[in-house]
Parts: sequence; structure tokens; C-alpha cells
Amino acid sequence: MKRFDRPENGAEQTLIYKKTKERDIIMEFRPPLNKVWEKAPVYVIIPGGGWCRAVAVDMLGFSALSVEALRKEGWAVASLEYRTVAENNVKMDTVVSDVMDAGRYLSKFRKELGIDPFRIVTSGHSAGGHLALMMALAPQEAYTVDSPFDPVKDRFGVVASAPLSAPTILYRDSVGYLPDRFGTEHLFPEGDYSLSAHKNSPYDYITPLSVPMLMAYGTHDNLVYAENSVRFHEKCRSVGAPCELCGSVYGGHCFEPMMEGKTSEPGFEGVQKIVTDFVRRFAPKG
Repeated sequence: MKRFDRPENGAEQTLIYKKTKERDIIMEFRPPLNKVWEKAPVYVIIPGGGWCRAVAVDMLGFSALSVEALRKEGWAVASLEYRTVAENNVKMDTVVSDVMDAGRYLSKFRKELGIDPFRIVTSGHSAGGHLALMMALAPQEAYTVDSPFDPVKDRFGVVASAPLSAPTILYRDSVGYLPDRFGTEHLFPEGDYSLSAHKNSPYDYITPLSVPMLMAYGTHDNLVYAENSVRFHEKCRSVGAPCELCGSVYGGHCFEPMMEGKTSEPGFEGVQKIVTDFVRRFAPKG
């Protein structure tokens, strides 16, 4: 599909939302299949890959059930790519800045896209789930690496987030907890691990004013441990932040069965249906 710097009105298109020295960064934009509102709400989905790989079309396929259902109900969809640690030799502040700039791009070109940039629901899988939470919880003005946008004029608004198998704590805590089997030291500048790891951990941004969240995870995920979602939910409950859990019993990183003779419940399709139901709660009224 041809890539555009500026969006064509109402079209399905691949958009270059940010140009950097490493690469042009794209989003796959899909307009609503049915026009329900003058300004469509936006379902933003973010691919995972350990912050080392991010392919927007893959995430459209991964989330096809929710994408198609929501587009039929009047939602626009944007699947985001971003610079990665492995391919582009960047650190986490840059990665988060890229997805924040995707939100700013949507805001800047709201008229051309026919969307409401203040009614965004974010989702993503694995590393993409982490970034979905960062878009929802972290201060936008703290992430402006290489940004071509005005952080005030081009602000956007996330009203809810539904991450899948998301790392939420990127640092070792007092009991030596790690969010996944790989460790995260490579994501941050040398000598600045603790400060940067805390800055980029969604867990640290939970407040009573946080947007509603749905944390979907597999109880037997051996890549991103279930404790990420469970502890996140516990902290939300402790401060009064709105958060729900969707635990796939016996489910793995993609909610696949992880124990012989056991099925995951809910399985992948079941999780997608629960996410879809969650997202549609935040459609415009009327």
C-alpha cells in the first residue's frame, strides 16, 4: 500500500506519522466501515515483539476480531509501528515518544481522518501492551524525543486501555522481581537504569484519576509473567483506580493452552471478545 505523509480524507491508508534519521515510522489507519458519528472514536493497537520488532499489519491480524467488530460499529482503527531497541538502537524514552507522537499525529489531522482524538482506547500485545498503558497513563509532555509536533496544540486523550500480556514493571523491586524472563537492562541508558526503568513503568503512574483499564493475561505465561497484571490490578484497587482483570486460566503469552490436557479459558478468541466488549463501553453517547 502506498505511504502518505498527510492523510487522505476517510481512506484506508498507510501513514508516515514521523520521519527520523533511523526510519520513517508508519501507522496503518482503517476508517469505520459504517459512519455512526461525525467524529469517530479511535481504537489504537500496538504490536509487540520485545521492543525489538513492531509490525503494524501483524497487529491488525492479531486483533482482527476486535478490529472488524469495532469498525462495523463506527470506530476508526490505527495500528502503530515505532522505532525498536534492536533494529534502530534506541532506548525506551525514544520508543515511548514515538507512540506519543502517533497520538499527536492523530490529533493534528483529526479533521482529515474524521476522528475524535480525545476518545482513544489503546490496546496492544506484550511490549505493545506496555506502550498502550504508557499512552494512557504517562504524561505526554515527558516524551518528546525527535518530536515534530506541538505537545500542547497536538495533545490527544486516551479514555481507556485494554493491554494484553503487558509488562507493567520494568525494574527490579525490593524482592528482586522482574517483569519477564529476559530482563530489561538493555532498554535503558547505562548508568541510568533505575531512574529510566521507573519512568517507563506503567505501574508507577497509577493514581485514583487513572482511566479505566482491562488487564488481560495468561496465568501460565512464561514470557511476561502473570504478576505484571495481577500486581498492577492490586495497586489500582488500593488507590481506587478503575481496573479489571481478564485471566486466561492455563493460558500462555498469546492465551494458548500451556498445560497438557488443559484448555485455556478464556482462550484467544474469548479474550478478544472480552476486549471488544470493554472497548465499546467507551463509544460516544447518542
